[in-house]
Amino acid sequence: MTHVITAFFSAFIYSAGFALAGSEPASRQVDEVYYFSFQELLLFSLVYALPVYFIGGIPSAILLEKTVRKIRASQGASYVYRLLLYSAAGFGVMCAAVVIISGGHVLTFLTDLIGYGVFGAVGAVLYFHIYLAVTRVRRYVAQKKR
Repeated sequence: MTHVITAFFSAFIYSAGFALAGSEPASRQVDEVYYFSFQELLLFSLVYALPVYFIGGIPSAILLEKTVRKIRASQGASYVYRLLLYSAAGFGVMCAAVVIISGGHVLTFLTDLIGYGVFGAVGAVLYFHIYLAVTRVRRYVAQKKR
């Protein structure tokens, strides 16, 4: 359940950042040109972000967490190791998602694919930090119930 909550929060925050970056302020808009509103961009990006987080992100995160539990390391080393693993997984998941969505056409422009992969790594790092926060909150609530 923690991963589902994390995926919802991550997709919403990621999409809000995308919508904020992509929206044009009213003072800079030109007449006779249609601009997407913040809400439209948010909804549009959620349509793409939610499936990527749920289909690619949650299974990757579960696999990464199971892998990391087997490794004995200090808390700091574990954090760095998980951060790197999440970044690599996000890069790979986003590249795979873009190839699937584009039908393989993006492969002709490798630099575009790498750019999308960087967006995936950023989304995975966001997911990782929200996962840490949600996990901490759930532990706190469980302790308060005792």
